[in-house]
Amino acid sequence: MPFLRYFSFLCLTTLLTQWTMAQPKKQLVLLGTYHFANPGLDIVKVTTDNVLSERRQAEIKAVVERLKAYQPDQLFIEYLPTEQAHIDSLYQQYRQGKLRNRTDEVIQLAFRLADALNLPPGQIHCVDSPGDFPYDSLVQVAQATGQQAVLAQLQTQMETFSRWFDGYLPTHTVSEILNVMNTTQFQQVDLNTYSGVLNQIGTSENAVGSYITGEWWKRNLRIQSNILRVMAGEKARKGLVIFGAGHVWVLNQLFTLDPHYNLIPVAKILH
Repeated sequence: MPFLRYFSFLCLTTLLTQWTMAQPKKQLVLLGTYHFANPGLDIVKVTTDNVLSERRQAEIKAVVERLKAYQPDQLFIEYLPTEQAHIDSLYQQYRQGKLRNRTDEVIQLAFRLADALNLPPGQIHCVDSPGDFPYDSLVQVAQATGQQAVLAQLQTQMETFSRWFDGYLPTHTVSEILNVMNTTQFQQVDLNTYSGVLNQIGTSENAVGSYITGEWWKRNLRIQSNILRVMAGEKARKGLVIFGAGHVWVLNQLFTLDPHYNLIPVAKILH
């Protein structure tokens, strides 16, 4: 009987695999970006320049033209689903020629691209999810448990990134910056801040570092869930996710596991 159950399971698994492989895959591009408007909400602080300058506007238009060639029919942005009506309203205003001087990446990339593709409101989806990241508690626990060296390592990594970004930005195009931020090496270093550094902080009774790292993964799992529900629609064929670069490595891993999706590297789009 155990053999028959195993054989039946193996046959079912084989049939499901063959059926899945026979289905047309949906395409997805995960574009990690820096925050053009630099609201200062991230722990790592960087200095951005004026994206409304003639130089940056030309560079952003070039990026949008390359994204347009991909012809996405669904766009996903870093806003909460509760803000969907607000974003739809802003996009309608944008299509009427307003809001062109807003500097955030949703206006400059997502709205500009959607308008160029003539996408109607409702195809720019707010899919972000909240998370709990008690950084102050993390610092307190680290200091109380003698983990100042780990805190120093964390601070060094954040300062290293800030110096790199502040030095790289003025001398490179928006496309060049986005290409670097979407490399595997860049994203792995970013994620290691959570899994390799923050994850050390705390004790077995108060694992605050593991809690924050878990919250980061949970947030991205919920983001993926929101994207999956939209892409399950019959008319959804080609998606473009425009999110902070820190999210992209996790989302890439999650979607790589899904046989229904064909992930297209950003480098193929922007080059």
